[in-house]
Amino acid sequence: MVGLTERVSAFFRENPITTERKVNQYLTEHLPRLAKEYKLATKKDAAQIDGKIKENTENLDDLEDWMENTQDRIKGLKGRVATLEAGK
Repeated sequence: MVGLTERVSAFFRENPITTERKVNQYLTEHLPRLAKEYKLATKKDAAQIDGKIKENTENLDDLEDWMENTQDRIKGLKGRVATLEAGK
């Protein structure tokens, strides 16, 4: 029996069960349940969010173009109004 105890002790000295290993094993076993229970984001969710961000960035670029065009039109209209007022 003494030999068995020494062998087990030697095994755990050579292969310690670290906290990191325990956490990794726990997450591996329980992550699907935890993700569902706590509504954790998954890689699929992240991909969908990235797509929405890209889409909204494109929409923002379109709005910036529209704003520049509108400002140019306003400047043109102000110039025409000034010309009309000067003609009075």
